[in-house]
Amino acid sequence: MRSKKKAFSWQGLVAFIFLPLGIIGFLWAFIPPASETITLQLQEIRVPVGDETFALLQESYKIVIETPKTVKAGSQFGYTFELQQSDLPVNITDQDVDINEYYQLNLMLEPAFENTTINPPGSVATAILPGQEPAMIWKMEPTDKETITGIFWATVDFVPIKDGVEPSSTALLARKLNIPVQTILGMNTDTITIFATVFCVTAIFLGLPQLPFFKGESDVKRKK
Repeated sequence: MRSKKKAFSWQGLVAFIFLPLGIIGFLWAFIPPASETITLQLQEIRVPVGDETFALLQESYKIVIETPKTVKAGSQFGYTFELQQSDLPVNITDQDVDINEYYQLNLMLEPAFENTTINPPGSVATAILPGQEPAMIWKMEPTDKETITGIFWATVDFVPIKDGVEPSSTALLARKLNIPVQTILGMNTDTITIFATVFCVTAIFLGLPQLPFFKGESDVKRKK
C-alpha cells in the first residue's frame, strides 16, 4: 500500500508541474509580441525644375511604420511601411506645376538590418501616383539571439520624363531600428514548442490515471 501511495504522489506531482510549464511554453511560442505604430508627418519638400523649385507632393502625406517592440528567436515578424495621405494642407502657389508632368516619382525602400533574414531582400521600388498610398510589408526572422539593429531608408528618385530636367533624389526617412530578441534559457520558439509538447503529453499521461473518474473505474475492475 505504501508503494502505491508513493507512486500516486510522484505521478500527481510531475503532472502538476509539467502541465502549467507546457501551457506557458505554448503561450510564449504562439502569442505574438506587442507592436508599435510610428507616424511621421512629412514636411514640405521642394525640388528643382529648371530654374524654379516646385512642391514634391501635390498632396499632404505622412509615413506610418508598424514594427514589433520585441521579437522571439525562431519566429517571423512583420515590418510595415505605408505612405498615407493626411489632412494637413500643402503650400502650393499659383506658380507651382504638377511635378508629375516633369518626373516619374519612385519611392525606394531599403531595410538595412542586421541579425535577421529579410523577405523581399534588398531595396524595393514603387511608384508614387496621385491619390495612391504606397505600402510595403517585409517578413523577417532573427538569425541570431542578438538584438536586431540597422537603418530603414526611404528615398524618392526623380526620373525625368521631359527634356531639360535632371534626375535627382531626396531622402524621406532614415530611421534606426533596435529590436531585442527574446529567448527562454537561450532556446528559440521551435525548441520551446517541443518541450511544451513533451511536458503536456507527459502531464496528461501521468495525470489522467489519478483523476477520480479513472481511479473509480480501475477500482471497479479490481473488485470484479
